[in-house]
Amino acid sequence: MKLGLFGGSFDPVHCGHIALARAALRELKLDRIYFVPAAQPPHKTPSSLTPATHRLNMLRIALRNAPAFPVSPWEIRRGGVSYTERTLRAFHKRFPRAEWHLILGGDSLNSFTTWRHWRRLLKMSRLVVGRRPGAKSAATPSVLKGQVIRLKTRLPPISSTEVRRRLEKGRPVAPLLPLPVGRYIRQMNLYGQK
Repeated sequence: MKLGLFGGSFDPVHCGHIALARAALRELKLDRIYFVPAAQPPHKTPSSLTPATHRLNMLRIALRNAPAFPVSPWEIRRGGVSYTERTLRAFHKRFPRAEWHLILGGDSLNSFTTWRHWRRLLKMSRLVVGRRPGAKSAATPSVLKGQVIRLKTRLPPISSTEVRRRLEKGRPVAPLLPLPVGRYIRQMNLYGQK
């Protein structure tokens, strides 16, 4: 069995996240990719993050008709700072015979060697990297040579930061978000919409 783990803030989940997962699923012939929203990413302050229940709800709404993309509340239920190594270890115990793939955006690869226990991650999984146009992506660090699979699919130029910025300014976000996620954001009055 070939499985993927896609973690992050997903604040909010957008069409670029889903395009990255679809590309990894198709190109690598994965069976499933688990989306795991972080309770508290180590590089963000709690006050800058939308509450975990909303981020989890948006993921569930966006992926409700995508059985290959189950959403796991594991990090949110655990609470505290979310470390990928701890999460992957838990999933590895649950599916010990699976071949694991850690799904990353190109910008995350640039800082990967600063992650907690990043060498352990390399022992447990292959790194799968997508790159959106316009995103800064450096060459693969030499310590990661042979560990990184770069996806060929061209991904849409979308970031959660840009989505939040547009929402705060009252600009349209329809092409950037799954429509049900946009409705949820409006209903819950998230991201200081105008």
